[in-house]
Amino acid sequence: MSMKMNSSTQSILKALISRSDEVSALNSGKFLTTRITNHICLLRQYGIQIDTQMVKANSGKWYGTYKLMRSSKNIAKAKKVLLNYEVNREN
Repeated sequence: MSMKMNSSTQSILKALISRSDEVSALNSGKFLTTRITNHICLLRQYGIQIDTQMVKANSGKWYGTYKLMRSSKNIAKAKKVLLNYEVNREN
């Protein structure tokens, strides 16, 4: 699969790998995007397993939080996708 990631997707993937609790629709501005779910969808197309949990905000609205599934195979795949993106971006 050719790399179609941009810097927002790369930042999200790095945060997922590092177990950041900040990967959610509420914090999409941190990743310079308004549609974090689109980036999560792209990462899933690469075969990366990401768990979605729905959280109810004080306003009564629901939003998703995302966590990388912590199997060694999935973490290795996520790191490989990130490395491939970084190598392709340099070329």
